[in-house]
Amino acid sequence: MKLLVAVASVCLAIPAFAQAPPSGFELLVGYRNVRVPGVKFEHDTHSDDGFLPDADVPGSAGTTGFDNGLMHYAVVGVGYHFPFNDSLDLTADFGGLFGGTRDDRQNVNDFRAPQNGSFVYSEARYGLLTSLNLSYHIKNLSLGVEGTLTGIFIDNGWDRFGKDESQHTNFRLEPTIGPTIGYLFYDYVRAEVTVQAGDGGIVGAFSLRFIF
Repeated sequence: MKLLVAVASVCLAIPAFAQAPPSGFELLVGYRNVRVPGVKFEHDTHSDDGFLPDADVPGSAGTTGFDNGLMHYAVVGVGYHFPFNDSLDLTADFGGLFGGTRDDRQNVNDFRAPQNGSFVYSEARYGLLTSLNLSYHIKNLSLGVEGTLTGIFIDNGWDRFGKDESQHTNFRLEPTIGPTIGYLFYDYVRAEVTVQAGDGGIVGAFSLRFIF
């Protein structure tokens, strides 16, 4: 919050030839990486595989997860910008994340050939994001700060003959904040880059905003 206030104060004090867009909607498409550290899941052996060694022991099928927590997503969403004056505006975004990663492994207690084996998995293919972006516009250039809250759906379970059988689903929230820089092309397309920091580390994003 202190960072947002500081940026707003500086922006309001800078005289410039500014071109903040009028209020309205935007279509957002782009790329974002997300860090979700510490994702590990211990799998029990599936009930249909009771013949495997230690099948009744919790966690006997092994562990899946994401080592460094870094995941890559395509982003599709919508935004709405609220101009405060000719130079300063606030944009609120909401969108979906598509891509992510998957860890699929054969049970550690299954010594059969892979084509006949039992598998377990963890994946984080989808998510949601919402963000607020405070920007100062200098002609076609924009400088600002963005706070983002991403939520990732993490699914764990068994891979049964090529078909997933979910055992547990978790929704993980990760807040980040950082500076943004953008450039307006053709008066209706803005390219924007941001680098943000959160509990998981540094992440980045690139997006195109189509202004209506």
